[in-house]
Amino acid sequence: MEEIGVAIIDQGVDFSYHRLTSSAAAEEVTLPREAGKAGESKSMLYHGTNVASIIHYLAPASRIISIRLDTEKITVDLLCRALEYCAQRKDVHIINISLGIVRSSPPEILRQACMKCYHNGQVVIAAAHHETSYPCYPAAFPTVIGVGTGIFRRMQDFCYVGEGYINVLAKGIHQRIQGESGKPAIRSGTSYAAAALSGRLAYIYQQDIQSRHIPVANLLQRYSVPGRSTHYPLAADMQSDRKPLPEYIADKRWMLFAVDDECIQPYFEDPRVAMVMNYPMDPIDAYGALVRKSGKKVIPGIVSPKMLEFIDVLIVGNFFSNTNLINTYFGYQLIDFFRAHGKRIETTDPYIQTLLDGASVVATPSILEPT
Repeated sequence: MEEIGVAIIDQGVDFSYHRLTSSAAAEEVTLPREAGKAGESKSMLYHGTNVASIIHYLAPASRIISIRLDTEKITVDLLCRALEYCAQRKDVHIINISLGIVRSSPPEILRQACMKCYHNGQVVIAAAHHETSYPCYPAAFPTVIGVGTGIFRRMQDFCYVGEGYINVLAKGIHQRIQGESGKPAIRSGTSYAAAALSGRLAYIYQQDIQSRHIPVANLLQRYSVPGRSTHYPLAADMQSDRKPLPEYIADKRWMLFAVDDECIQPYFEDPRVAMVMNYPMDPIDAYGALVRKSGKKVIPGIVSPKMLEFIDVLIVGNFFSNTNLINTYFGYQLIDFFRAHGKRIETTDPYIQTLLDGASVVATPSILEPT
């Protein structure tokens, strides 16, 4: 079995953490803000330590190389230095970056650094930001595997979704990890989804040495399983006009869902709307109050067969715009419920339409060629 080197670019790893003490091969390299001026603080180690523990759990025989960025604020220059360092090492096969920089335009020097690693045959895996109004770099570069969070039961499961900003969905939610205080905690995030993919890919490489000669996108597609996203796509990719609701449902009884979607709100006062479904998590009654101004009946976010007696069509908006995962889960549950009972579902949102069509779990072939 070949040893696979996984470099973790983060703020350091505490290799004395009990989930890492069984790691047979570990190394740390510190990149200080200025040459020769490394800091001593370990207050930020928990993030990198958790990333390393996930990778080690999935690929226990891999060599973990911690590229410690000795700073509280990640900068483009430091990321570039870390990538340049990795590019010089032939024993680094996978580079995990469970962080990034959100900005409207890509940093050219960071793009070049990622390109260098790509041409060296190294796989750069980076976390996308959960909020997709603007891209997060380096995840958004075409030579990098951008990772978002998906809904999966097993840590090793992931869904390859093809080209674009987010290429892979992996398990990043409900992770039992070390909290900031050092005590166990339940956390979620794309950081841990990226780590899960890095660990899974390292394990695949270890088990099949020939797999390293397969284009990584094709390899990921081979091991992909169906999954559901917890993200709305990058806003810049979804600028197509919202479609109007079909005329043939004009005489049906509607129920609206995702009341925070501005494209759903104009229908509040439509006489065809029989009721509006609120989110299950609305602690300050913000969404319910918004609808009641129109005089429509607001029902709590609970799935019940009783409502099918009064509803012909479910109109779904963008239920990803709020950050509560329970509300996202409920959106999928509501869609599944109406489908199971043969009820019609419509939307004005192009991405929600892909979910209704089932396209969200179909992997599109891609070689991730640089542009």
